[in-house]
Amino acid sequence: MIDATELQTPYLKPWWRVTYEATRVTFHYGDQLVTCHGRGAVVLFPRLLPLLDGQHTMDEVVNSQGLAAAPAIRRAIALLTTNDLLIEGPAISVEIPPGARESVHFVAANRRKAGPLNADAERLVRLRVGIVGSSSTAQEIVRALTALGSEAQELPWTASAAQTAGCDLVVAAPSGAELPLLMDWNRRALQEGTQWLQVLPYDGRFATVGPLYVPGETCCYACFCYRRASNVEYAAGFWAMQETPAPYPSTLPIELMLAGLVTLAVLRWHLRADEGLPGQFQAFELGTDLALNTHFVYRVPRCTACSSVGAIAPPLPWFEVSAS
Repeated sequence: MIDATELQTPYLKPWWRVTYEATRVTFHYGDQLVTCHGRGAVVLFPRLLPLLDGQHTMDEVVNSQGLAAAPAIRRAIALLTTNDLLIEGPAISVEIPPGARESVHFVAANRRKAGPLNADAERLVRLRVGIVGSSSTAQEIVRALTALGSEAQELPWTASAAQTAGCDLVVAAPSGAELPLLMDWNRRALQEGTQWLQVLPYDGRFATVGPLYVPGETCCYACFCYRRASNVEYAAGFWAMQETPAPYPSTLPIELMLAGLVTLAVLRWHLRADEGLPGQFQAFELGTDLALNTHFVYRVPRCTACSSVGAIAPPLPWFEVSAS
């Protein structure tokens, strides 16, 4: 929590709704509600809040209404700071598209501790994302990221380590016909240490956004397939299907929804380092009702792609795989 004495140019978070009544002032966002009672608050806050724009120093704000009002202003600022309504200014001054400005506000508003918004805006316009795959969803992701002022570079499935190293993150959005390419892509990503986010097309049951794969720390795509194979009745044929192109149909509404989820995930990772992204995916399901469910994917101890356990400790002789 920021201390009021640490703020040089206090800035009221712009997403809070401020309501004035006869004897109280209320600040509201999400499930948070901060109420200041008394006629003094109703008189003071309309004069104080415009000064909390990230452009005025703390001394300027405190002394703005004269010496007599200074103690009340200090108490008001302390109250706002204690309830996490203030951050360090200034407001966003970087030249970014209007949608990008609101996206920075959105990401900051939904994190535990918001930092200076200008720093997030600068990081957003420096963001460089590699897009692999020829699906329509991939094209929508490129459009969404470009609209936010970031750079989205389309990469081939055979992209070199130098090409992927120049990206902050790589998104793999294959078409149904490109699904068999994912295993080889996963192998090279593990070798080169490439962080990547997968988005798989709707397969008649669900579409997939995530996991975010971090080589050496999370599951890999092969782990994802092992886990899926262990949860389907057709496990014997599952692996053959992974080698077969899929003629899945799609539609623009689904592609737009997937592109939105992917873009939001990229922002959460780049601006927040959101620990909720690695190792889990969201399944977008279409049925009687639309559903978006989160699933965890743990590393497979003896994954043939990312685990070294097999070389260190081979299976015991009576292990069923060894016996067969």
